[in-house]
Amino acid sequence: MAGSFDPTESPRDPSGQPSTKSISAKDAADAEQHVPILQGSATFKIWREGLRICMNSIDPGLWPIVIGEKFYPIASPAIEVSPETVRSLLRVNLHREPSAAEIQDWNNRHVAEENEKRVWFLQKHATALQLIHATIDPAIRNYIHGLENAHMAYDRLSHAFGSAVHQIINSRWAEWVGCKYRPNEDALEFLGRWRTALTKLNQCIKSGPVNPSHCVAQFLKAIQSNPGTKGFVNTFRPADDEDSLLDDLFYEFMLTEYFRKKPRSANPSIVCLGVRSGTRSERGSSSGSGQNKGERGSKRKFRV
Repeated sequence: MAGSFDPTESPRDPSGQPSTKSISAKDAADAEQHVPILQGSATFKIWREGLRICMNSIDPGLWPIVIGEKFYPIASPAIEVSPETVRSLLRVNLHREPSAAEIQDWNNRHVAEENEKRVWFLQKHATALQLIHATIDPAIRNYIHGLENAHMAYDRLSHAFGSAVHQIINSRWAEWVGCKYRPNEDALEFLGRWRTALTKLNQCIKSGPVNPSHCVAQFLKAIQSNPGTKGFVNTFRPADDEDSLLDDLFYEFMLTEYFRKKPRSANPSIVCLGVRSGTRSERGSSSGSGQNKGERGSKRKFRV
């Protein structure tokens, strides 16, 4: 999950930085005065550098969110799960009857804290958007009209006015985020398309591949185009170990889709093991048997 979350912060802040709801009029005026106004391709580079310096001086937590290094994948507030449902989940994982405190703790970790992190990121996006709007030409604001996500706004401006290399990156980024799991599409074919688009994107990013946590968030967003994946999207929780993050995601996705569609001619063990083996070979890593990985993934599913 993007950002670390320390429940001792007041107000709670998943990045360790002070929470910021909005910038002052003075901050906005200073940004407009000291950051070169974005008027087109000719001023994009100096605008970008000025904006980065300005944001870091106001709140160091803003720039990583603007450029997409830090993100949070939950679009809508998490809904509290009934005690009966939580009790059933914990009973399976703990192999005993959970206490009332354990049930409440589960809801705190999976609902209350998740919502607090989401609100924190929304506040940061709002602050960053104020600064972006204050430093671009009024005629250019049409490019980002209606956007409430600072990274999407910056990304759109970069695509329109950035360098040729940046435009290639944004083109491949658009191809990746535009890769959706269509209804009635074969799950393995979709996974192949999605991973190919990600590989092409990573090949042109000099700073390194897309963060695995970001990949998970984008994958979950991509499969929502298929209504049949709603259950998987609502229950899947990323593992803590980034080394196996995508392995576990692809394995659980393929396994879930197999049992949802139940094709008579397919073998779930072969299909899922093939997905995992391919992922390992691409990343040059190794792990335990498919059975043990599957067990580990299921235990992580609800982060108990």
